[in-house]
Amino acid sequence: MVRSMKPALMENNVLTVRFIKTILDLMPFPVFIKDEFRNYFLINPMEAALFNLPEAEILGKSDEFFIGSLEELAVIISSDNEVLFHEKTIELPNQTFTIHGHKHVFRTVKQPIVNPFTGKTNVLGYSVDVTDEVQLQKLKKVVTMCSNPFMC
Repeated sequence: MVRSMKPALMENNVLTVRFIKTILDLMPFPVFIKDEFRNYFLINPMEAALFNLPEAEILGKSDEFFIGSLEELAVIISSDNEVLFHEKTIELPNQTFTIHGHKHVFRTVKQPIVNPFTGKTNVLGYSVDVTDEVQLQKLKKVVTMCSNPFMC
């Protein structure tokens, strides 16, 4: 009886992953799940587009493969570790990524989620691109400064 349950359980796991993937794919911003080793377990198409790579080339890899800046990488690893080892939800209001020479600024939230298959804490993260908002704030500061004749 135990042997006959294993294929059914495996099929249930596959269906569960497909269901979660369907939900992630509906999100209008980059979403990812990283495993306990900080490797990408699931991502949506918006996350893949951020890296300008097919999903299959991202899954199973960590950020070290994609992020060239050691400073940016340190922020990613540190925040992932806070989630994985201290089970804290982390918000990075102005996280900077430079991917393929393009600088992006994101408001990123990472939170702990227990993987039902392994029982281990994983990272569920999502990022909202705030690059234009940050640029607009900088422009407003310049305009404000230049509108004062003593500041320009």
